[in-house]
Amino acid sequence: MTSTTYNMWTSGTGGTILHSSDIGATWITQTSGVVATLMDIQFATSSDGWACGSAGTVVSTQDGGTTWGTDMSGAPYEANALYFHSILSGIVLGAGFNASTTTGGNTWSPTLTDMNVQGVDFVSTSVGFACGNGGALYKTIDGGATWNLLVSGTTSNLLDIQFISPTEGWTCGYSGTILHTIDAGVTWTLQPITMTSAIASIKFFDDQFGWVCGYSGMIYQTRDGGNSWYIHTSGYTGSSLYLRDLDLISGSEGIAVGENGTIIHFQDNTDYTGINENSNLMFSLFPNPATSQLTIATKESIKNVRIFGINGNLVQTETTNSFSIETLPVGIYFATISTENGIQTERFVKE
Repeated sequence: MTSTTYNMWTSGTGGTILHSSDIGATWITQTSGVVATLMDIQFATSSDGWACGSAGTVVSTQDGGTTWGTDMSGAPYEANALYFHSILSGIVLGAGFNASTTTGGNTWSPTLTDMNVQGVDFVSTSVGFACGNGGALYKTIDGGATWNLLVSGTTSNLLDIQFISPTEGWTCGYSGTILHTIDAGVTWTLQPITMTSAIASIKFFDDQFGWVCGYSGMIYQTRDGGNSWYIHTSGYTGSSLYLRDLDLISGSEGIAVGENGTIIHFQDNTDYTGINENSNLMFSLFPNPATSQLTIATKESIKNVRIFGINGNLVQTETTNSFSIETLPVGIYFATISTENGIQTERFVKE
């Protein structure tokens, strides 16, 4: 899945591409022009996007998905993951190959490799990380031209990877595997989770709030950087449904997608097993929508307030319960409020 501001896209079998312009409330089908299974999709802007999949297929759009064109297809390999730094520069990786472009996908430079990549993420235009079969983890420091094998400590197939900073990241995969690094991939620590089937997707909103989904229809959440994970009841726990991807609207809300056109909106309403935090915190934001000043009404003593944009970027930090938001662009934001008794996230609109 991929998102920009209010827009979200997801892809799947038979060349399926779906688009939502209201943060997942409603979806429409876009015509990709291909029948390949599209494994990954990314938009660099609300107009410019790419998707990749079986038979080395890559399709692209410059109008938000109204029309899609085929950049590459008919290759004897799978294109499993892609990453674009800009509307011109990107890379596609898969089973036995990688390909790069500096023309937005008009031309590609493919290279055969012995890698079998399932997921990729970059922390800069030069430094990136990839995961794949057999517990393989890779790092590049030259934009993907060359990749060095890292020591993961597992032989489980790894399906997704995300870094939230140049040094901290997570990867996930078969047998309920979640690995965490805080030293740019030099060492990886296994994180505990009760899920024993494959974890297909992992997304962190910041260094504390994260979500995973996968086989058996399960969705899990962490509030402490992955040190503990809790089953969320928005999923289809115990079913044979495969949830293969998710994206976050905020640290406490997101969309998961899976087989048979399944789309699940999940939200942190403290409705999951084993939670140890105080779930009775009471906050309200006013005015909402707001134009210049935002106030938090609460009896709690506030430690800090972090304001995040719709894409999860931290845009403002405050330590009082009333502050200016005049410099924020118009849009949807999330205020994560921390007190001695817990953390709560509330959505607000800047007009």
